[in-house]
Amino acid sequence: MNYYNNHSNLKANVPFEELPTWFKEARTKDAVVEVDTGEQLDLNGTSIWLGDGDIIWHSGTWHNGTWLGGSWYSGKWENGIWCDGTWHSGTWGGLSTGKNNIWVKGIWCQGTWHRGTWKSGVWKNGIWYGGIWENGIWNSGIWNSGRWENGEWNSGMWKSGWWENGIWESGLWKKGTWWNGEWKSGIGEFRIIADEKMVFERKKSEREQSQLEWERFVNRGREDIDNRDAFDSDEQYNDWLASN
Repeated sequence: MNYYNNHSNLKANVPFEELPTWFKEARTKDAVVEVDTGEQLDLNGTSIWLGDGDIIWHSGTWHNGTWLGGSWYSGKWENGIWCDGTWHSGTWGGLSTGKNNIWVKGIWCQGTWHRGTWKSGVWKNGIWYGGIWENGIWNSGIWNSGRWENGEWNSGMWKSGWWENGIWESGLWKKGTWWNGEWKSGIGEFRIIADEKMVFERKKSEREQSQLEWERFVNRGREDIDNRDAFDSDEQYNDWLASN
């Protein structure tokens, strides 16, 4: 394989042949990267190398491949698998490219997410448009559409989407469908009845009845989600349809 064919206008602070193999095999365009080589210390005549050669991505487009670790600061991620690392800012996926993206684990600091599957990790802040959240910790940000399957929501704004299960610690719930989970505190556009049980222990055979009871309680149903008017744009609405 001629690795150079996969990297158009690659700019790096190290020779191409010294880049990690996993990065050479990826497909990128206009990538500006460097390698965190750490530092070399001399302790009592023994050289100790600190640093693991992680990629530091500054800008460009990631077309496809598996990201094994490092830091992402800006740019466009189109397709691929993110295995570990820290995402500082940038745009993840899109209406036509984001569906098959997979986030395995890592730290998301800021940026815009368009579709894909989040398996685990820590979300610190940012904007989410569509996709599936399987598990992890959400600390702050705006959720516009998609399906939340499990995890811990600590703070932020939920504008629309489908909540399957998990723990809601605090935040603002604007609109959406809640199936199951534990609500601890927060603000929602529904009345909280003092003795209402917020933890729904729902079995499959009880799903329809639980949903009916919740709709009476929240005074909202799935028809609000299926309604195009519940979304700010066609892209958000199509993202939600594609991920549900």
